[in-house]
Amino acid sequence: MSLLRRFAPLLVSVAVVAALGAVGLLASQGANAKAEAMHRRDRATLQTTLAGLGRQYALFAFKEESDFASTAPWSLQPGDKADLARLQSYVSRSAILNYGAALVSLNKTPINFYAADPAGLPPASDAGYTPLVQGLLAGRPGLSSVMHAGAIPVVGFGVPVMVDGQPKAVLVAFFRADKTALQTYVSQLHYGRTGKPLLVDSGGGIVASGNPSLIGQRIENPEILHAVDTQRAGFLETTLNGKKVALSHAPLGIGGWTSMTEQTVSEFYGPLQSGRTLIDLTLVGVLAVAALALAVFSHTRHTAVKREKDTLRRSEERFQSLARNAFEIITLVDAEGTILYDSAAIERVLGFHPEERVGQNGFDFVHPDDQHRARDILERVLEEPGVPAQLEVREMRRDGEWRWIEIGVTNLLDDPSVGAIVANQRDITERRAFQEQLTRQAYHDALTGLPNRAMFQNRLEVALARAARRQRKIAVLFVDLDRFKIINDSLGHEVGDDLLVTIAHRLRNAVRDEDTVGRLSGDEFTVLLEEVENDFEAAMVAQRIIDDVRQPVDLGGHQVFVGASVGIAVSQGGEDRAEDLLRDADLAMYRAKERGRSRYEVFEMGMGARARLRLDLETDLRRALDNNELVLHYQPEVSLRSGRIIGAEALVRWEHPTRGLLMPDQFIALAEESGQIVPLGLYVMEKASVQAADWQKRFGIGAPTRVSVNVSGRQLPTLVGDVTRMLGRSGLDPRALVLEITESVVMEDPESAISAFEALRQMGVSLAIDDFGTGYSSLSWLKHFPISTLKLDKSFVQGLGVDPADRAIAQSVLTMAACLDVAVTAEGIETAEQAAELIALGCISGQGYYYARPEPPDEMERLIGESVLLGRVS
Repeated sequence: MSLLRRFAPLLVSVAVVAALGAVGLLASQGANAKAEAMHRRDRATLQTTLAGLGRQYALFAFKEESDFASTAPWSLQPGDKADLARLQSYVSRSAILNYGAALVSLNKTPINFYAADPAGLPPASDAGYTPLVQGLLAGRPGLSSVMHAGAIPVVGFGVPVMVDGQPKAVLVAFFRADKTALQTYVSQLHYGRTGKPLLVDSGGGIVASGNPSLIGQRIENPEILHAVDTQRAGFLETTLNGKKVALSHAPLGIGGWTSMTEQTVSEFYGPLQSGRTLIDLTLVGVLAVAALALAVFSHTRHTAVKREKDTLRRSEERFQSLARNAFEIITLVDAEGTILYDSAAIERVLGFHPEERVGQNGFDFVHPDDQHRARDILERVLEEPGVPAQLEVREMRRDGEWRWIEIGVTNLLDDPSVGAIVANQRDITERRAFQEQLTRQAYHDALTGLPNRAMFQNRLEVALARAARRQRKIAVLFVDLDRFKIINDSLGHEVGDDLLVTIAHRLRNAVRDEDTVGRLSGDEFTVLLEEVENDFEAAMVAQRIIDDVRQPVDLGGHQVFVGASVGIAVSQGGEDRAEDLLRDADLAMYRAKERGRSRYEVFEMGMGARARLRLDLETDLRRALDNNELVLHYQPEVSLRSGRIIGAEALVRWEHPTRGLLMPDQFIALAEESGQIVPLGLYVMEKASVQAADWQKRFGIGAPTRVSVNVSGRQLPTLVGDVTRMLGRSGLDPRALVLEITESVVMEDPESAISAFEALRQMGVSLAIDDFGTGYSSLSWLKHFPISTLKLDKSFVQGLGVDPADRAIAQSVLTMAACLDVAVTAEGIETAEQAAELIALGCISGQGYYYARPEPPDEMERLIGESVLLGRVS
């Protein structure tokens, strides 16, 4: 018992020491287990951060590639130089995807490719393409595994090439895994002596590594491959390359890639295990050793945590550097839109300091008209985390200017490394302005600035729908300028363009602001009148347009006059179509031209049938010259005192194959409007000249001394040259040719007419004014024209002997002609009384049914022959 008491304290001490030692061992074991767990958790947190950085890197690459694929047209033709040049340009200037690029059709057939290295692109058999294709088939951008172009490890990104909203091809762009900013970043990370980071693709291929020699190799460890397949963050201890390693891993969330860090187990747990060993060895002095062990443990843990924090800080600093130097603005916002962060690029783009907007609501900087769309996008990305969305809005600069910004938005609130909604923004103001300019050019006339046919048709369709809903009417006016071609041909296209601009301005001023004036082509304009009550209201506008257009226009010293023929079509109900109204207005316009020009006509149902008849006739007229269907009849011109035939007027007839013999009034106006009057007039001139030359050979002095040919105003620009060539071919003496032109045509452009007439007179050709007294008041100009004959219009001849006014007019014309030394030929003489009155007034020559109707050449020859036999021909 005494022995027991003696050793009791010792036993108690031993027991206490043993108990304290056991407690210390258990405490050491528990503390060490917690430290290891915390160490692994810290490493996993760091790994998630590194994965987030890798994800941002991939997102930047996808963004760059998507932007390039959609910003310009592709021909998508094999070997197309423009496509190849675009691929090369993209590779040479890309910050990330700078090794090569390829266009691939949807059936996986290569279209065009470019590689910056002679090794070219990976062969189609490379298994690395499989995840890239899988991603594209799933409707997402694709990311390949590590592939090899020769000995070069490369990685490919794939996005669809969209044309009109439909995928037409795939753009695959590559970067060298061993020479990227990502590899440079990874190679600079070290954890102790053995710790190295890895970036692994979905198949276990190493994309980036602290040991560059491993890039492109494949990890065969099943546990690591399983971690890659599960795409979850975690930590495991396994054997790799014969060494037991501690490996943390976290998925990038893109393409099945995983960020890893491997470190030998001994080094990873070394500091913790050393602390535990010290505690175990000092259990004899449990309290002192415990305190020392606690200090060592605390110091060791603090050092490890500090090291991890320093590593994390350096990673964040690198990310901040990337963000500061990025071309685009990177903005982080919370779920309510409050700005958490702006990258440095905001100062260059919008003028704000990076910290200036932090804490404010981002919507306050968006244009009020665009805020609704911006809020809709925010709601969408909140519902679909990780799914990018895009929109274009106007954002306010610091100086108050609004700039168009393209924003790509991704919800990364659940990403621990980000914890926010990421908005990548770039300024597209210049691009928008260019697009608006292209749109304006596509829908507006370049000369006048008026809506073109496409825009006018669109507005007409909208107006018809609106009128149907409101049960109202609209009207379409088809405006065609009279005499524009003559002005354009004689004064030049620049003057013609100036005239069109002036007319466009007058048309715009003649209608209301809500109405639309368009230019279809040439000198054709259209007017859309919104909500008219009836035809009369539309007709009032048409008359106002006619009155405004006919006002003189001063163009570069030339005062010109034009008229306007207007066709009107008014909608009748909800069944109207835009193309039908335009057609009906066009038909009405042609009716206005037929009835004398410079007037308006309202569409009637019968116009359609007449238009089809007119179109058929115009088509037939184009073939008439080739088929020799046009023939000439000749009406004698006689001496009123002796009755002798002194000349002949050539008059064209059309022997239509189905409609019979057509008179000039049935097709000449059509030829004028269609432009066929020029070849038709030249044909008549040549035929008449050849015929006159033949008569002179056959009848000698008994032949008519002159042949008269009617000339259209449209022939004036080329008349001198045409007459010269025609006389050379026919052999007719120029003095035997008389060109007749109406007074109204002469007065359309007197200066040009005088120039042409002077040249013809120098050649010996005579000129006559036809239908004198029925056109413009041209007496002031008459003395300037080098004419030889005035043809008194039949409207004044028919009243001779009946209406004293007609006799006074005829007397005035004859007196004026005598003063100007100009001959007068009376037209339309039908009775002996009219002939006697003209002889009494001193008129020398005339023509009309009283002497002979227009006859075919053979009948005209009979009349000439009879005159010769009777001695009536001088």
